Amino acid sequence: MKNLLVAAVCCALLACSSGSNAKIIHPVLQFVQLSGPAEQNYRPGDIEVQYGIRIANRSSEPITLRRIELRSVGVGGPYVLRAQSYYFERVIQPEQFEDVTFWAKAVAGGDGMATDARAPVTVRAVVFFQSPAGGFRNVLTQMLDQTGRLGGT
Repeated sequence: MKNLLVAAVCCALLACSSGSNAKIIHPVLQFVQLSGPAEQNYRPGDIEVQYGIRIANRSSEPITLRRIELRSVGVGGPYVLRAQSYYFERVIQPEQFEDVTFWAKAVAGGDGMATDARAPVTVRAVVFFQSPAGGFRNVLTQMLDQTGRLGGT
């Protein structure tokens, strides 16, 4: 019983040390939609949406992009994202930036004439990094314009 308690405490301490308490300057993130339902003629059903993220490493240490978890926030708009994780191994050197693009799975309503076909889509992204100082994450919520008027931001 005592050994089980010691093992549980050790696991808890390890979990805390690998959390998001890394002493590092967090990167600046810019998240955009590059391709969506309009570029696919508002086809209904399963689609893929292309996103881009610019990661600006402001720290003096290299950081590595490990994972991005995406999900839609709210209802409405031309598509709903499937909550999913996307894995990477992209190193961003100190005082540099990297542009990363990827495709995410979504379900589209399919009616380009519907009122909500051009409504913005709100996406929540949790971006996980690793650095010499430990692991950390940034959370962002981005409203993505579907009309092209706002440049996707």
